[in-house]
Amino acid sequence: MKAKVYTYQPESINASFRIILFITTAVMVLARGIFGADFSAVVSSDDYQPYKSTITLSSELQASSAYLLQRDYQPAGTVQNPQRAIYQKYNTARIRLSGNRQFRPGDTLLIVNRERNLSHNRIRYQLVRGAGKAVVTQLGDRNDLFAEIITMWHPVRGGEMVIPYTGFEPFRIRSFERTQENMNGLVITHLQNGTMPYMGDMLIIDKGRNDGVGLGDVFAVLEENSRDGVEKELLLAKVIKVLPTSSTLVIKKLHENRLSAGDKAVLRMRAREE
Repeated sequence: MKAKVYTYQPESINASFRIILFITTAVMVLARGIFGADFSAVVSSDDYQPYKSTITLSSELQASSAYLLQRDYQPAGTVQNPQRAIYQKYNTARIRLSGNRQFRPGDTLLIVNRERNLSHNRIRYQLVRGAGKAVVTQLGDRNDLFAEIITMWHPVRGGEMVIPYTGFEPFRIRSFERTQENMNGLVITHLQNGTMPYMGDMLIIDKGRNDGVGLGDVFAVLEENSRDGVEKELLLAKVIKVLPTSSTLVIKKLHENRLSAGDKAVLRMRAREE
């Protein structure tokens, strides 16, 4: 009996490869249509077409983000130094009260880290961000209380400010739409000042609720003093916290590896709530 001899047939291999490539491409296109396009891939300086999304700005994200307080802001109290080097989740923190704030067991407090001091338009600010939440468990003497740390986003070492926690509603974004509104602001600072910006880095602009800024809105940051005299788009960022006169944005797409105070922030897209 003669053994069968199989010969190499490049035509059949090429045909199989083309079939596999076609099927893979079709699956990728179908998956993008079902699950929605990635934010950083879709939104660019050249394409601001509306698209569906399931993005949610959680209450935790809003509470833990960086923002500006005036330098003379008086907090409700200050976290006292722990017995060990750092507080752990579910530890009880001793809080020294200031002013005439009154609390009772069960009240929720926001623990806030001081990042650094800065000035803008001759106003002195402190850059802060939420470090955790605590629930009052016991009242001490007239100036002290004890609170259990129930959530930690950043280390709590003592010395942090404490303010009443008012809560943040989750914001669900249905879609983004390009806008022709003329809203231009300036970058005041970014969280990791002095370093190159990165995806997820936070920045502060000098436009807020009083100017019509809304959660989820998308701004492009332009380098106004570029060497060739032409404005260059540096990045795209999404609003995650809005105060009356300033807003916090998180970087979603980077075109260049630089960002400076004074760069122009231009509204590109409006977020539509679900």
